[in-house]
Amino acid sequence: MIIKGNFVLNSGVKKTAVKIDRRSGTIKKINCLRKPDITYPDTCLIFPGFIDLHVHAREDQSREHLYKEDFRTCSLAAVNGCVSALGEMPNNPLPPVDALSYKQKKKLARKSLVPVLLYGAVGPGTRPFSKTIPYKVFMGPSVGPLYYRNDNRLIAALKDYRSCYLSIHAEADAVLKKNKNKTKHYQKRPPQAEIKAVTTALALIKKYPRLHLKFCHVSTPEAAELIYQYKKNYSLTTEVTPHHLFFNTRDNKNKLLNVNPPLRSESKRKKLLNLFKKNYFDFLVTDHAPHTLTEKKKGKPGLPLLDTYGLFVTWLLKQNTSPQTILNCCCRNPGRFLQKFDKVRRGEIRTGYRADLAVLDLHTPHTFKQKEIKSKCGWSPFQGFTFPGSVKAFYLKGKKLQL
Repeated sequence: MIIKGNFVLNSGVKKTAVKIDRRSGTIKKINCLRKPDITYPDTCLIFPGFIDLHVHAREDQSREHLYKEDFRTCSLAAVNGCVSALGEMPNNPLPPVDALSYKQKKKLARKSLVPVLLYGAVGPGTRPFSKTIPYKVFMGPSVGPLYYRNDNRLIAALKDYRSCYLSIHAEADAVLKKNKNKTKHYQKRPPQAEIKAVTTALALIKKYPRLHLKFCHVSTPEAAELIYQYKKNYSLTTEVTPHHLFFNTRDNKNKLLNVNPPLRSESKRKKLLNLFKKNYFDFLVTDHAPHTLTEKKKGKPGLPLLDTYGLFVTWLLKQNTSPQTILNCCCRNPGRFLQKFDKVRRGEIRTGYRADLAVLDLHTPHTFKQKEIKSKCGWSPFQGFTFPGSVKAFYLKGKKLQL
């Protein structure tokens, strides 16, 4: 099959024809001169399939949270958002803390329509697995039982993980305790909680320079700038989310937009978006956290955002984000991260890479409706919002999927 259109390549946007080997599901040739089977108009951009390294599919051996989401429904939402691979976090009722529990959860993930990389859980008493996998560590309390109440305990514990790939939820427990009686959610988890935790983690990587740290869902420009200063000398990467780039504290009505870390002021949101456009971040992740509307109205933190990943990219492009920044944060960088663990080449339009393609129409606005949601939780913070573009098509290993 030959597809022609405006492809976002590593060298820039180029109108070309790409040949796909349907048997292997990989890209066979670029700049193919034969007549194309499908031609997309100039209003479209064709990216590699997007990759979300931070989602919560909710399914584990306990089956306690299956009413919110499971691996299959999570993958349906991913396909809806043109997401071709997932990194799934371990803060479940029964987290994968050893080889056996990790293997059990991996079996559950087989029902996913897209590849899933599972993170192992780090907490008091855990040890690294013999197999090379990524890990998640919480510096302060969030959803789940595993986190460190003391920085010294964290530093001592991570000695065992000093050459591993760690993703850190950076909010300092001491700052959270100090502000626990404040009225609003964002006041209980102020910017200083993130900044202090990031400062501690950066001191940690000086102690263990072989450590690979990924800072999850960075929400403050101050933290992003701190991390950026260290990137030249250490193995550091950063995530940013759609909700921290789009919403601010004034948008949070009826507690529906409660999330950890919380939304920030409009001035901080604008600064964060500008840093994203300047390539301060490595990954755009949803932190997809499906809860029911009943739970959300009671203040449960977390937002379901997988369904709108592709649509949100059209909004970012409308904000003058370059296609190359999108390619790096949504495709290329996360593809290289996954390849460290599964050896699969993805996230780029290159010969021999998986033929996962996201085709976005930048000139046809789309209003996202509740009936379009595939996530089991059945709601989205973007319900009723009109995005400046739309999803034209999505290919997984060269096969066009029905959206």
